[in-house]
Amino acid sequence: MSLSGATVLFAILLGALVCAAEIMPPKQTTSVAAATNEEEPLPVITPSKCASETWPNITTDCLRNAVPDRRLADARPIIAVRQ
Repeated sequence: MSLSGATVLFAILLGALVCAAEIMPPKQTTSVAAATNEEEPLPVITPSKCASETWPNITTDCLRNAVPDRRLADARPIIAVRQ
C-alpha cells in the first residue's frame, strides 16, 4: 500500500468515526425529573450592601477582621519619583 492509499484510507476511517459520533446520541447516566407544582420555588438571592461598595470607600462593617471600636487611619498615597 502506498502512502497516498494509506492517507485516503485513514481519512475515510476518520470521517466514519466523526460521522458515527455525530449520529449516535451519548448515553445519559442520570435521569432528569420534571418539576411539579408541589415543590417550593428557589429562594431569591439578594446582594448584600457590601457588594455595592468599592475601594477606597468601604465601611468598617464590610471589612474582614475589623473591630468596630478601632479608628482607621487615612491611607497615604505613595508616588514613585523617577530620577
